[in-house]
Amino acid sequence: MNCTRIARALSPSVLALSLVLCSSVAILAQDDASQGPPQQQNVDEDDTEAQALAQAEEEGFVRLAEEVSVTGTLIPRKDLESLSPVALVNAEEITYQGTGRIEDLIQSLPQVFPSQNSTLSNGASGTATVDLRYLGEVRTLALIDGRRTGSDGTYHDLNFIPAALVRRVDVLTGGASSVYGADAVAGVINFVLDTEFEGVRGAVQYNGFQHNNNNATAQAMNEAAGFPVPTGSTWDGGSFNANLALGGRFAEGRGHATAYVDYRNIAEILKERRDYTNCAAMRGDDGPVCGGSGSAERARFISFDQNWNYLGDYILDPSTGNTLKPWEEERFNYGPYNHMQRPDRKWSGGAFARYTVNPHLEPYAEIMFMDDSTDAEIAPTANFGNTEVINCDNPMLSPQQRDLLCTQAGYGPDDDANVLTLRRNVEGGPRTSQFRHTTFRLLSGLRGDISPGWSYDLYGLHAQMSSPYSFINDFDIDRIGYAMDVVGDPSDPSTWRCRSGDPGCVPWNIFQAGGVTQEAIDYMSVAALSAYRTRTQMLNLTVRGDLEVYGVAFPSASEGVQLALGAEYRDERLSFIPDEVTQQGAAGFGSEVPGVDGSFNVRELFVEALVPVVQDTRGVEDLTLELGYRHAHYNLSGGNSSYKALLSWAPVNSLKLRAGFNRAVRAPNIFELFYPQNRGTGWTNDLCANDPETGVPTATLEECLRTGVSESQYGNLPGTSGLGVNGLYGGKQDLNVETADTLTVGLVWTPEAITGLSTTVDYYDIRLEDTIGSLEPESILRQCADTGDPLLCGLIHRDSVGSLWLPDGYVDARNQNIGRTGARGVDVSASYPLNLGGSGFVNLSLLGSYMLEKSLDNGVTDYDCAGLFGPQCWQPHARWRHRVRASWQTSFDTTISLGWRFISSVLNEVASDNPHLADPDEIESWKINGAYELPAYNFFDLAATYSFRDGLRLTLGVNNILDKDPQIAPGLDANDYGPGFFGMYDPLGRNLYANLQFEF
Repeated sequence: MNCTRIARALSPSVLALSLVLCSSVAILAQDDASQGPPQQQNVDEDDTEAQALAQAEEEGFVRLAEEVSVTGTLIPRKDLESLSPVALVNAEEITYQGTGRIEDLIQSLPQVFPSQNSTLSNGASGTATVDLRYLGEVRTLALIDGRRTGSDGTYHDLNFIPAALVRRVDVLTGGASSVYGADAVAGVINFVLDTEFEGVRGAVQYNGFQHNNNNATAQAMNEAAGFPVPTGSTWDGGSFNANLALGGRFAEGRGHATAYVDYRNIAEILKERRDYTNCAAMRGDDGPVCGGSGSAERARFISFDQNWNYLGDYILDPSTGNTLKPWEEERFNYGPYNHMQRPDRKWSGGAFARYTVNPHLEPYAEIMFMDDSTDAEIAPTANFGNTEVINCDNPMLSPQQRDLLCTQAGYGPDDDANVLTLRRNVEGGPRTSQFRHTTFRLLSGLRGDISPGWSYDLYGLHAQMSSPYSFINDFDIDRIGYAMDVVGDPSDPSTWRCRSGDPGCVPWNIFQAGGVTQEAIDYMSVAALSAYRTRTQMLNLTVRGDLEVYGVAFPSASEGVQLALGAEYRDERLSFIPDEVTQQGAAGFGSEVPGVDGSFNVRELFVEALVPVVQDTRGVEDLTLELGYRHAHYNLSGGNSSYKALLSWAPVNSLKLRAGFNRAVRAPNIFELFYPQNRGTGWTNDLCANDPETGVPTATLEECLRTGVSESQYGNLPGTSGLGVNGLYGGKQDLNVETADTLTVGLVWTPEAITGLSTTVDYYDIRLEDTIGSLEPESILRQCADTGDPLLCGLIHRDSVGSLWLPDGYVDARNQNIGRTGARGVDVSASYPLNLGGSGFVNLSLLGSYMLEKSLDNGVTDYDCAGLFGPQCWQPHARWRHRVRASWQTSFDTTISLGWRFISSVLNEVASDNPHLADPDEIESWKINGAYELPAYNFFDLAATYSFRDGLRLTLGVNNILDKDPQIAPGLDANDYGPGFFGMYDPLGRNLYANLQFEF
């Protein structure tokens, strides 16, 4: 083994560990060899290998499965019993669910809420993340065999998980920072891999969607708007998955190695393929209507006088093709262009190996790699009001247009008129974000016994992610201005030229129907390129001791105290490398995005103890205490401590009561500190802009003056054009740590009278202080208008016109410590095998969660979203969600499995009794539009598996058997842009799949 060559390829923090590992293996292997091989018995040649393996096991050279790692603790157990509430998903459930993506399986769990996923296009990161308790993906830690994935430094991309090796998935909800460090505030998702199997296993699977477009409401909306709408049956969205894994022992049983490869290819589905997503649903007077963007398909012009007082809003008249008429809410339907399933192609592979030199030394290593590519398509770009003037001698203007925009507005023939232009690049086609994530994870370590009762585990982790990102088919903002600033003879287009003289500039004639040329599009089009790079490096030493060997035990207990202690060092780095177009904000909405190169490190010490207090006595079969403490020191935010205290009491064998308290502390992560600052838009309307229906602002003059509107601008600000106000988002380096307290109380009941029945009930209460997040622009505007709070009003930056939706206006919504968050509820689970005699048996299982509270108090608003949805609560917070499965394992090699997923009804927040959510005046409108209350949803899934004699297993299934449509929920961006509704409710129709597994 060339240790030096390996070490040179690694980063400094892992280099030292690798050299130690290599040197130790070489030295101890020599020591072991000098002692000679273990004494062999006289056996037949055919039995040599079996005898060698048996003797190796007897002498401790092969690890025995006497203890297993349990999620939520550093101390191995003799069973999977945990003092913390843990939901378990086994490999069979993964097969029956028929998902080609791990994210879909995880999001079907009642404790998990939608986050970044495959249904997200506008605002996608190209990753798949998980959000426990709806406390945010940054507060959920994803683990592989109890260790950090480290896949991208902060957000744990589930695409990285090797589906071929997943043995089970443990979901621990509640604080676990004392065990795993920061980020485990809401809990952890631990993917337990089967790295010890022997043989060859693999699978191929194909998924596809069938849907009947017969949503009466959606059909009527689109027909009324004149939009073409899909009808009838459609088949699309096919995905192909294939994986292969090999595992086996070597060196007479001393070592074991496993290798895997995983491939996935998913086809796209555009929103035009479903009637309920074909247009952006908005609230109407008589029911939902198709909305859209104010950056229209035909050129739209908003006129101002020389003092920027609003004069009028006009759009190109299609009946003449070269004159303007008043804008009458003609909006661009961007819905059909957006992906609702992104195309995706993934390759991943890796290997796991260990070798037992002797009972004191077992080197091990893991290497994992993934390359994932996905595209996110959205509507064509536009001049989103990026140009603020039109030269009155522009030859592209018709006489009527020149008179309306210039002469009547008080401008002379040589003046530049104050005119904001909005116009879609319908000739150029959609914009596409092209993501690629290349992730590499290397872990190597040493473990073994130190002395009787003591063992150690030392490992180093190096993980890095590179994500080049391109945004193509956008417009260069400067070139839009050049292409519209044209001079020449109005009667002779051959004389028209760009005043700037910019090489290659071609006039963009949007003043006449059919006037746009491909040459003008090519000139203005630009691609924005950038790249994210993250790196995680860790060193961890854990020492475990069974103090019973030394007599450290309570006299009343049959087992001794167990201990785990250690130290950890972690270094996180984020680099963002934008091209010149991105840095200067030359494309799209014009938001400048600077480059970033930031890092932090943390040093931690931790200790954990398992203390049996009373055991095997009447009334107390077991009373055990579990304690943990971790101190972390961050170079940016200083020191903090997390701890836990858990108690388990089993009065009899069939009943166990458990309770626990966890203090979790989370320092701001690398993205929250250093994420590039940029601007984005939402549905929030400016309450000081003219309402498109009434023509006047919804706020008073006094209120609007507080938000930065001048007296002359009040009543003259045009509406937000369907885009919403601009928000400035991104990281800040002056953030404080978050602190979370979690209380859990529950029971485990396995009654002896009902053989096989197992039930759990757990109550949780999570309180998070100094929550890192951002205030919504709508909240900032409303509270500033109401109170005049200088801190909030200082976050509002209006442009020269007074607007917040044109490029220079925005609301500062960057990260800050915004207040308190709470989550409270009850989890239940049950399983029971029903014996059918000669017909086999049925496995019944239930996993459910009831939400009692999901609250936020950010100092501006204070509300509870449990059971609600709406503009502030966003996606549905259903109080009760469950997943029930009945699997009939027959006596004829077939298993038939029926699943039932349930989501309780949710009420629109406007009907809440909380003044920060309630809006009684809007209740009737929401009722008319069918979004006052979303009904309960039932999804049914069916799968059938046949096991062949030669190690083959075929599974056929269909999810969402009844082809249940998701909610339309007009007027909510969670339904239009975000993953909220399309992550909560099945968005694509019936999912049919076939899976062929083999193992030998």
